Amino acid sequence: MRDVIGLILNLVSPLAGLFVIFFYFFGCLLLQLDPYSQAEYLLEENGFILSIPIKFLFFFLRYTQCLLFLQAARTISLLICVPTMAAYLGLACVSAMDSSAVYFFRGENMILSSYLRNYEICLINLAIGNNFVSPAVSGTMFFGLVLSVLFNFASLKLYSRIPMTLFPLFPAVAAFILVIIDVMLPMLIDVFKNCKSLEAKWRNILGLIEDKKYLKRKLQSLRTPRVYAGTVNYNFYSCKSSTKATYFGIILNYTITSALSVTIGART
Repeated sequence: MRDVIGLILNLVSPLAGLFVIFFYFFGCLLLQLDPYSQAEYLLEENGFILSIPIKFLFFFLRYTQCLLFLQAARTISLLICVPTMAAYLGLACVSAMDSSAVYFFRGENMILSSYLRNYEICLINLAIGNNFVSPAVSGTMFFGLVLSVLFNFASLKLYSRIPMTLFPLFPAVAAFILVIIDVMLPMLIDVFKNCKSLEAKWRNILGLIEDKKYLKRKLQSLRTPRVYAGTVNYNFYSCKSSTKATYFGIILNYTITSALSVTIGART
């Protein structure tokens, strides 16, 4: 599983860059579907005579869009990779502590305090990363939902209107979004589930130590971490077991609704 996650994360940046370059080359330069080319076309169609400086301005803006597309690819890579890597590192810490729990709980209170202090450090690191992870998760989930429905709709209903040189981009991006969400979301959910399982394991091995009251107080003071989707210190929802099914159900529902509500004839 780790090899699959690493492989997918390593492919995120190249694929995001490939998608935007593909769209820029075929959509903007070859087919002239960008806003500047369309604005120039509409002005000329309505009888406006464009001077050479104005034509040069449109030409310059058309080619500088490449920088915007590359920045979009960089932002997409950050929104996807940072939360996933943060969740992966958090799960690795929890897994390491889970495998050594019995050994440390058989020791003295000083050793046990050091062990629990490491867990608290892990929780602090997750809380610090939450300032970026939470908006990144919110942005990825929101734009993933919107773009997934949009590209699914284009793949199902607009195949007769989209030029064939550009059409393969739409189902490819739709599949790319679903794969990324399917990889990222379970890891975000497992942060809470694994920490909860670890704390339950600690309670089950209370009989191995003498000072049970000390451990109970320590466990009651710990707060199980969750990964939230939110922005500006406001959390919209937490990533839990039902989030994945609900999310994909919403995508499917809106895709079917949009496909059935619009009738598009063949291009003449």
